Amino acid sequence: MRAIVDDALPGPFGPYSHVVVDGGLAYTAGLGPHTPEGIPLTPSGQAHAALDNLEAALASAGCGLADLVRLTVLVDDLAVMLPAVDAELAARVPAPHPVRTVLQAALPGGVPVVLDAVARIPAAGA
Repeated sequence: MRAIVDDALPGPFGPYSHVVVDGGLAYTAGLGPHTPEGIPLTPSGQAHAALDNLEAALASAGCGLADLVRLTVLVDDLAVMLPAVDAELAARVPAPHPVRTVLQAALPGGVPVVLDAVARIPAAGA
């Protein structure tokens, strides 16, 4: 097992890694829409930033959005955030699409969206 903390990503808010690699898979922590400038103001900007952070975390493990196997989407408001997240996913995640779970929740720090994922590492095979 290999743990990754990537300085290019927002710092973990506790004792955890951004990504753990094990058995040919990358498991990410929940990643929100934090940018160096703060959290974007619009739902589409927030969804875009969260997916940017997820993509960067996956890249640190040698994979990308095309390698997603499972995606968990946590949103503070399904009616507002889910359409924005779906639009980003449709634009950026190629088929075959990963399995997905969506939950509405009170998220830490008042963030509107958090994504976590499991992805295969292509060099590791199937």
